[in-house]
Amino acid sequence: LEGTSDVNVTPTVGVMVRPDDRLSFGAMYHHEKNMTFEGGDGTLTNVAPAALYNAVEQQITDLGGTSYALSTEVGLPHILSLGASYQVHPRARVELDAVHWSWSNFEELALTFDPDATGQLSSTIPEEYEDTWQWRAGAELDLGAGWSGLLGYVHDKTPQPKASMSPLLPDADRNDWSLGVHHARGSW
Repeated sequence: LEGTSDVNVTPTVGVMVRPDDRLSFGAMYHHEKNMTFEGGDGTLTNVAPAALYNAVEQQITDLGGTSYALSTEVGLPHILSLGASYQVHPRARVELDAVHWSWSNFEELALTFDPDATGQLSSTIPEEYEDTWQWRAGAELDLGAGWSGLLGYVHDKTPQPKASMSPLLPDADRNDWSLGVHHARGSW
């Protein structure tokens, strides 16, 4: 599938407040977007086994052949991130974040084929995604000599209802852990 896609760009707004050296709060908002795909060329393959192709060739021709111009539009979510960080010890900081994804903006995947003389190719696949919250936690420990240890956790609930699960866009709840180190030396 080749073509052009366009995403309407909207601003991101964020704010961070640090009432003292130990505590900070932050919020960020990305407005929802629609991604439009137009002018793509698509070719239907495996329309019929070779032995049957001659028998159905006229029907395929009546449908418009095997080459089409394709277009669709996909709704992308707004993202609202809220976070707080606290220095629990002179050498340790923890952070908690909550991220709201408005995946209900992804209601359907409408595929428009041109030509579609009979109206049998163009279709709409209902998706009916749901809004979800993602929960994050992290910690940073100062190990000395410019080294820090990092630990993170994310619980990400899928926005996809069971009725929409398919090989097209498979998804599931996730629990992700991360572990890392950071080293600062001079201006690096």
